[in-house]
Amino acid sequence: MDRNTRGAVAFTLAVAISVPGHAFKLKVESAGKEQRVANLRSVWSLSSLFGSSATFVLDNFWHDLNHEELTHRIFGCESDAEQRACAPSTNVGQFAPLPVLVGVRWNDNPPFQLEDDQRPKGCRGTTVKLPVLQPDCWLTVFSQGKKDAAAKADGSPGRFFDGASRSALLLRSHFGDMQFLHAMARRDGERAADTKQAILDWAEFTYRTATKDFAGGQYLYQLPIRESAGIGVSDKPFAQLFDRQKGWTVTTLFTLGDDTFRAQPAFSWIAFGSLLHVIQDSFARGHVERSDTPGQTCQMSYGAKFDKPGRVRAFRSYSNQDDGLHGREDGVAALEAHLLSPPPGAVEVGKVLLAMYRSNAPWAQVQEYLRDCVFDLEDPDALSGPGEEFRTR
Repeated sequence: MDRNTRGAVAFTLAVAISVPGHAFKLKVESAGKEQRVANLRSVWSLSSLFGSSATFVLDNFWHDLNHEELTHRIFGCESDAEQRACAPSTNVGQFAPLPVLVGVRWNDNPPFQLEDDQRPKGCRGTTVKLPVLQPDCWLTVFSQGKKDAAAKADGSPGRFFDGASRSALLLRSHFGDMQFLHAMARRDGERAADTKQAILDWAEFTYRTATKDFAGGQYLYQLPIRESAGIGVSDKPFAQLFDRQKGWTVTTLFTLGDDTFRAQPAFSWIAFGSLLHVIQDSFARGHVERSDTPGQTCQMSYGAKFDKPGRVRAFRSYSNQDDGLHGREDGVAALEAHLLSPPPGAVEVGKVLLAMYRSNAPWAQVQEYLRDCVFDLEDPDALSGPGEEFRTR
């Protein structure tokens, strides 16, 4: 390996190490067409030259398979928490279908393309997604975004990534206006009621996409999310997320650059997997603070009765959290502690949602369960923040 090659690999390693453990950790692996597309990349791309090194680092950085473990348990795998026997790759298809796992991973790793005036220049005009679609571009964009989002030395906030700035979806979901994908507030000082509503909007989008209420060809900025509230589409926050991306459809969002899972039922499973990711993250302490109130139940207006998780005390926001402290609550020990804690937790809530989906329950019933049971708030006016135990020192 020559000097230039060693330098590039060292850079890849350094950037990879800086990537935070945002959300219950997952293993990033290729599926479907990604690997074939990667083989066609230009030899001038660092993905072609150093893709194996980047993939190795990231594969071992997100090595815990926690989201996969939770998802397989939702789909019927039973194992002692200490054994963590539900997530091995040999179980793919035995419990959770592969498209569900692709959807669960999507929230942490949404495919994106840089526009003509965005940097780095060499990454424009191509789909970027871990592990094999331009991993060097992913690492570069994420690392720079992380630096830009950090609070400045004088205490002023860093950059906020949103749709109006046409920021990459990767940056919006980790450092901007779409952090609700991880059950987190979009910034410090956001009211719990506002974070909750953003989560419910995404839940409506993903569930109604999974049940085919929304078609893959519909434009995101025109979707009638919250139509029962009697407000115009132009006034809806969900539609505004994609107001500057009027060419984006539901299919574009979930399968940019890869048509492997665009056919049904795979596409519906991807949307449902994204919903499960939000639910799973809502039980991670670095994301949401919940009260310890076992034994509570929820009585639904349509007659169903469910065990109730701890009420939401506060939603965390990521910009001023310490990466290591946040990541610790997304790791193996935290997952095992969650699996050993009194139910209901991420698995039990996921099973309820899966049963609702399989029975084609209307969104109104799912909404009531999520609104009044899973995301019941202690104080709607509680303000988000990093949480003292997770704050950057």
